[in-house]
Amino acid sequence: MSRRDMNIYYNVIETGAESYVECGSEHSSLRTEQDALELVTACRENETSLLMLHADSLSEDFFKQTTGVADQTLRLLSNDRVKTAIVIPDDFTIEGEFNELDVKSLSGDGIGVFDNRIDAERWLIDI
Repeated sequence: MSRRDMNIYYNVIETGAESYVECGSEHSSLRTEQDALELVTACRENETSLLMLHADSLSEDFFKQTTGVADQTLRLLSNDRVKTAIVIPDDFTIEGEFNELDVKSLSGDGIGVFDNRIDAERWLIDI
């Protein structure tokens, strides 16, 4: 099932017993804390607490430390107990001030960073 709410386009992925919200479109970027709140709402409306974000759905501001978008977004997701997998392929070019060390530091309680979708999904649904 696909859905577009406000600025965010997402799919609900069914994996048997589990489902998760997946956001991965360059046509709808996670730009603000409000966008993150919309994803939390999408998770709740679809009765899941699992979220997968792809690098192409993250705005350039997400990767700029001075904007605080990444910190605000990840804090909101963590506080709302939304287990989040962020997929950033090795060949993805990050515009902004982030480097590889910074990207790895995004991982935390309930937040995982992966270079491919398969590993991200396994982690999300605990395979």
